[in-house]
Amino acid sequence: MPWNHYDIKPDFTITLSNKKKIYWEHLGKLGNRSYEKDWEERLTLYKKEKLLENLVTTDERRGIDDKKIEQIILDIACDGLKSDVTDNLYLKHHYYLS
Repeated sequence: MPWNHYDIKPDFTITLSNKKKIYWEHLGKLGNRSYEKDWEERLTLYKKEKLLENLVTTDERRGIDDKKIEQIILDIACDGLKSDVTDNLYLKHHYYLS
């Protein structure tokens, strides 16, 4: 199914060498009610389309570090997604950018 079938557009769509698609959403305005409402609607669509295993979320509430961004990209490229959050507060694959 082509991505444009969905009503959501991630910040980044990454196609791995094994053809698996990873969708990266940067949650840059957490704390803003309107933004969070929009995110909840997009998250509902990700769930409906069964894409949560392929969804990576990030935020910069702890700051931004270039090396951390490189590590996230490496995790994505190696199909080895992790999470900085153990309680799944956001999603299974959530990273802070520092």
